Amino acid sequence: MTKKKDNKNKKRRRGCLLRLVIALIIIAILLVFMVFSPAQRYPRPDININDSLTPAVTGLIVYNAIRQAESQEETAEITIPPAQINSILRLARNSYYAYYALNQDKQQQLPHPESFDAQYNSNNFDVAFCWNSGIQWLFGGNIDLHAEFNIAANPEIQEEITVKSLRAGWLPLPAAAAQLAVPYALTEVRKIPEFQAFRKAVKSIETMPDGSIKIVYYPFLLKEYKDLFK
Repeated sequence: MTKKKDNKNKKRRRGCLLRLVIALIIIAILLVFMVFSPAQRYPRPDININDSLTPAVTGLIVYNAIRQAESQEETAEITIPPAQINSILRLARNSYYAYYALNQDKQQQLPHPESFDAQYNSNNFDVAFCWNSGIQWLFGGNIDLHAEFNIAANPEIQEEITVKSLRAGWLPLPAAAAQLAVPYALTEVRKIPEFQAFRKAVKSIETMPDGSIKIVYYPFLLKEYKDLFK
């Protein structure tokens, strides 16, 4: 009897183990279906005359502030409404298309112009990026990443990015996990010479209740770059 019971228990344990393995395989397949996909494309956005005027007007305001600045401590501020932020984002994406086309020798190191998108909605930036993992047999091998975040800066916190949500394909990921990577990303961004040059002239960045972004800056520190704002 004892031997029969032992054999029965062993079979039961094997059956449970087999069911567990099958369940794990099914979950893994479902996760792969949710995360990996064929390449997602974000077409070049259409721009109109207002999109072109927005950065021109903004540049003129900053240029006049730079021209009139007389001391390093003097500050100026500019508030950009949500619609104008999206105009600038659309224009930036269109400019990247031209940059990508003109730098054919760098195209292998650069993301494809249709692999990403950026919009500003409800006080947050919505960014999408289709990353090619190189594993072609996994349903196309691409991971379509979507993140929602906002940005801020002031003398106390330097720069701050707060991740609100993150999704890989159809799979929601914990925003807290993405938040852990933010300091490392900012460390790399701070090494970029162009960022260092302009960052010293920005005192603070703040999102207003209506979604506008207010930037307080030191125009005197931008005098050597004033021709860029003409």
